[in-house]
Amino acid sequence: MRGGAVWQLVGLITRRSQVQILPPLPFFWFGPVSGALFLVFNVSDLRVTIHNMIQSSVEIMGYELIDTECHQGKKSLKIVVYIDHIKGIKIDDCVKITNAISPILDDDNVVNEYYNLEVSSPGLNRKLILKEHYDKFIGKVIKIKLKIKIDNRKIYKGTLLERIDDSISIVENNQKINIQMDAIEICRLVPAFE
Repeated sequence: MRGGAVWQLVGLITRRSQVQILPPLPFFWFGPVSGALFLVFNVSDLRVTIHNMIQSSVEIMGYELIDTECHQGKKSLKIVVYIDHIKGIKIDDCVKITNAISPILDDDNVVNEYYNLEVSSPGLNRKLILKEHYDKFIGKVIKIKLKIKIDNRKIYKGTLLERIDDSISIVENNQKINIQMDAIEICRLVPAFE
């Protein structure tokens, strides 16, 4: 939870991976990484590849793989994996998933450089990506950023009413707005305290 306690476990799992298990809080690591080989690659393609590689392992363990992010830093690649569970996510869950997916990333040689692996809950302002995510959070306040402007706007914030096929409906300022899901760049829950 943002603003809550910070849990952190840092350890060297393999010769290439440095694992950090954190809740969804900002984290900055300033440490030496010598001898790193940096390759030029499409981070978006790498994200999809990693997501597909680890998805079955995460699901077999009884967790939902919400999202995977990859960010190229100055010294290493940062891989962030968001998981969820019916009972919520605790640090022990992050440790289990880290121990399961780190060898997959190392064995398949998908990441040929030093990387930081973060496993986390999706947080209070979680992304809604799949249709099932929208169905689960009907009645909650969401914030949507669109790929292109609709009615001269790209940002909408309102209560999620429903999802029908590939569109959602929200109520913003007592007005119902229908939005096609393929027009959404990013959609997040808005925590109740905002």
